Amino acid sequence: MGRTAEEALACDLAAIEMFASEEKNHRYDLQTAAIIRRVLGPGDLAVDIGAHTGEILFWFFQAAPEVSHLAVEPIPHLAAGLRSEYPTAEVHEVALVAEPAGPITFHHVVSDPGYSGIRRRVMDRAEEEIESIEVATTTLDSLVGDRSVSLVKLDVEGAELGVFQGGERTISRDRPVIIFEHGLGAADVYGTRPGDVYDILDSFGLDLFLLATFLETGPPLSRAQFEDQFNRGRNYYFVAGPDPRSE
Repeated sequence: MGRTAEEALACDLAAIEMFASEEKNHRYDLQTAAIIRRVLGPGDLAVDIGAHTGEILFWFFQAAPEVSHLAVEPIPHLAAGLRSEYPTAEVHEVALVAEPAGPITFHHVVSDPGYSGIRRRVMDRAEEEIESIEVATTTLDSLVGDRSVSLVKLDVEGAELGVFQGGERTISRDRPVIIFEHGLGAADVYGTRPGDVYDILDSFGLDLFLLATFLETGPPLSRAQFEDQFNRGRNYYFVAGPDPRSE
């Protein structure tokens, strides 16, 4: 006999608590997987922006295996790997921006692809190998079209505000749950402040949460609290979505 949704969530929270002292990225991964299992139903479409090698796409297909989820990955060899690993995914080898544009220069950090982005961000190591490649661009609205989206994961090394701006129609219409990275050393390279991100998501009718608080059905962050999280580097992964307490 299968577990109920409440029992599954309790198991997820217990696992996260067990690893509470682990490295922050590992906790974020556990929390992200738990949110996906909680939010994504069997027929729900999800979008993985900055899909990399498909770690999050894997959880999309675990939750909704019959759906052709969207994956956005501008680095050619990573996009090719996604097509091979997830043949039913719709993989787009593009960068998402605020306004439709032609090809742009993209900074591929060969030695650590997770740092790659439209703008060259601050590197932890001076000896990183970086190559400039040309990538096509589009907007989230153009990519999604008339399809309804339930969940978005967004990891674009500081370019998140532009993705939100280019997804105004989709996000306002569908009000999906959005798991996104927003932190110092990346967003500030684009001149983006946390208040900018808070305001645009608020205009779409979404509240902002810490990942743990969202899972525990706790209260959303205020604008000042979100700014404090960013400015002090307390957390750099967040959730935007309808307040689960109202469901």
